[in-house]
Amino acid sequence: MTKEIQIELEIQRTIDYLEHGERLNPDPLFYARLRDHIDGLRGSAHTRGKARTILKPALLLLILALNIIALTSFAKYRESESLTREEEALKEIMLDSSQDFLTF
Repeated sequence: MTKEIQIELEIQRTIDYLEHGERLNPDPLFYARLRDHIDGLRGSAHTRGKARTILKPALLLLILALNIIALTSFAKYRESESLTREEEALKEIMLDSSQDFLTF
């Protein structure tokens, strides 16, 4: 028997079972448990919604604070870097002027 024939036989057996098989009755408490489970899911979704309304603004404020900290530290770094450049330029000018003074 090939694999395709086995698959066809399995499908045919399944279809025959579904057409001629007995209907199974669910457990008497099945619907009560199902309803409780669905209600529990709704409750947890409601709780998640409350958590999201609190966490979204908190996360936004955290990101904003981190951006402000990064910008201020970057500004301080650029300021110190520009001061260093200015000091180096002044030293160079002073050296040039002292050398010019010595040559006269």
